[in-house]
Amino acid sequence: MKKKVGKAYWTAILERYEKHDGSIRSFCKQQHISEASFYQWRKKLGKEPAGGFVELRAAATVEVQGVVVSLMGSRVKIELPPHWDAEQLATLINALQIC
Repeated sequence: MKKKVGKAYWTAILERYEKHDGSIRSFCKQQHISEASFYQWRKKLGKEPAGGFVELRAAATVEVQGVVVSLMGSRVKIELPPHWDAEQLATLINALQIC
């Protein structure tokens, strides 16, 4: 038997999504809800992004000379080779701040 959920349930779901750092697809998968229902309730409750634009959150990973930089929403993950010293790390950080 299907469980009936309403406005309070979906309001809570949409508030949780606002704190989520990934895509709608990944959020829906984690919450075990359908994307179609997510979009339907977001529209019904007036929680759609202003102006009709949807924020895109791209994930990207780049590897150069053993350094792996992954961008996931607002998070950055940097993996360094074990032989790196403090001077090399400082150079990398300065280069990333310029970008």
